[in-house]
Amino acid sequence: MNTTIAAEAAVLSAPSQSKKPATIALTPQSQLTFPPSLLCGVLIICVLPFLLNLAGVDFGSHAKPFSLSAAASLPPGELLDAMFGRLSGAFTHALLEWSAFSVAFATVLLAFSHYATTGNITTPIIGLDIEEI
Repeated sequence: MNTTIAAEAAVLSAPSQSKKPATIALTPQSQLTFPPSLLCGVLIICVLPFLLNLAGVDFGSHAKPFSLSAAASLPPGELLDAMFGRLSGAFTHALLEWSAFSVAFATVLLAFSHYATTGNITTPIIGLDIEEI
């Protein structure tokens, strides 16, 4: 009776030849090569806006009030220029939103191309999750 249970357990635990499970290859710490100059560059880029803000640099866009009484007397070309100048914050916001969308879309494309190359299903899942943020 024990041999039957052991044989069934061996059949159930035997890996299937049709599907290959995803594996993670762990490498020793000495084989991981991340350039220290790249790490320093990323840290500087991340910390620099904070330090500049502490130093008094203002990254905001300041809108000037739009006077409707003065706008009534302006010719059409100057009125258009005055209105365009007041929308600088909206244009900056739209540019940043589209930049974020483009980076998210590129991330998803790269995640799916990595999946097509390696077959690792976790890559597109993480890529789609990052895209939703």
